[in-house]
Amino acid sequence: MPDRRSTSRLFNASGRARELRASPLFAIGPSEPGPAIRRGALLAVPIGLALIVELGFNAPTKGAIAAGALINGFPGMDAPAKPRAGWQAATAPFIGIAAFLAVLSSQTGPTAVLALGLCGLLAGYCFAVSLRLAIVGLSVTLAMLIAQGLFLPAGEADAALLWGAIGALTQVAWSLIV
Repeated sequence: MPDRRSTSRLFNASGRARELRASPLFAIGPSEPGPAIRRGALLAVPIGLALIVELGFNAPTKGAIAAGALINGFPGMDAPAKPRAGWQAATAPFIGIAAFLAVLSSQTGPTAVLALGLCGLLAGYCFAVSLRLAIVGLSVTLAMLIAQGLFLPAGEADAALLWGAIGALTQVAWSLIV
């Protein structure tokens, strides 16, 4: 039975939480309604700004930075700004690596399935450590799935690594600014 003695009723930003406790807002998420809605809106800002810049100015990244920012919004979403930025900073390189490996593995069906299966297996092992790390594993696996679905040529793998990681780091920067 998990220890319910905590200074916070609804979330544990340390990453050692083993379960989520429902919030009063429709009984979803581990946070109070006001801060949860505020954090969700704040996490959307770097995604929106990246999309405006990338698509509005026809940037060669074509939404890759915004996709990295979107995926990296999940780790630590319910945590205060500094712990959230820490979890997002730790996740950012893995999002870039997942995008890199996804582009390389998406060249044939069997390699794509094998790579995504291995990434999913590692994400499953993250759940054995903590719920927060499980969300990191899920985010990285999602990054791989999205990048595989783009069917980019293998020569674009370096760009996928760069733009995915930069997009993820925009979320970190925004968490630190906020």
